[in-house]
Amino acid sequence: MDSETVKHLEIIANKRTGGKDHSLFGELDFTKTKLGSRMLKSNLVQPSSGSKICLFLKSLLNSMFLLDIAALEERLNAVEDLIKNDRIGLECSEVNIFGF
Repeated sequence: MDSETVKHLEIIANKRTGGKDHSLFGELDFTKTKLGSRMLKSNLVQPSSGSKICLFLKSLLNSMFLLDIAALEERLNAVEDLIKNDRIGLECSEVNIFGF
């Protein structure tokens, strides 16, 4: 990856403080030694396409997006159920949740 991509994706450092907190590296760096930390950083910036870290990152990104979609679908289904079920809708409209 080029340096601009690494910077914009906040792989090594976050944009706000320039530190590793809230960056991908900061979230994954549970290494025990400085050498391990440097190796992780190197693999994040220049992963080989077949490396375990590359496959892990692809899997992580896919699961993050799938979780978001699943949560959205679940919420949409709940709203749809409220709209379809007149009894629940009436009960909800009778309760004054905003204090007006």
